[in-house]
Amino acid sequence: MTQLLKLATTLVRHHGFTRTALARSVLALPEPHAEPLSDSAVTALFGQGDAARRTLIDAWLDEGRAHMRAVPVDGVKRALLARLEYNVPALSHLPEVCSIRLIIGSHRYSQDSPRHLDFSRLRDSAFRLLICFLRYSTQQASPTRHV
Repeated sequence: MTQLLKLATTLVRHHGFTRTALARSVLALPEPHAEPLSDSAVTALFGQGDAARRTLIDAWLDEGRAHMRAVPVDGVKRALLARLEYNVPALSHLPEVCSIRLIIGSHRYSQDSPRHLDFSRLRDSAFRLLICFLRYSTQQASPTRHV
C-alpha cells in the first residue's frame, strides 16, 4: 500500500487528489497491472469515499516533508522555498487539499488537537509564502529585473 501511495503522489499533477490517481497507481508499478484498480479495491486499500482522498493528501504532505529534509538548505527561507517548489506540480490542485482538509477534516487530528487550532495561522502563512514564491519565481524567470 505504501508503494502505491508513493506512486499515486506522482499522479496528482495529472489527476488531482482523486480516487482515480489511487486507482491508476498500479499502472506505474515496476510490473504494472493491465488496468487501474477497481473502485472496490481502492476502497479496500485506501478507505471509502473521501477517506481515500484524505489518505492520498496525507501521503503527498508526507512526501513534501521528506523532500524538504532531503534538500540541502542554508536556512528557513530556503527550506520553505524547497517545499513550495515541491508544491508547484500540484499547484492547481492545492485548493482541493484545503477544502478537503478544512471541510471534511483530517482523520489524524481531533478538534481539540493544538495542531488543529493553529491550522488557520499555518494556512495563512502558507498562502503568504506561496505568493512570495510566485513573485520570486516570476522575477527569476524575467530577463530584466526592476529593483
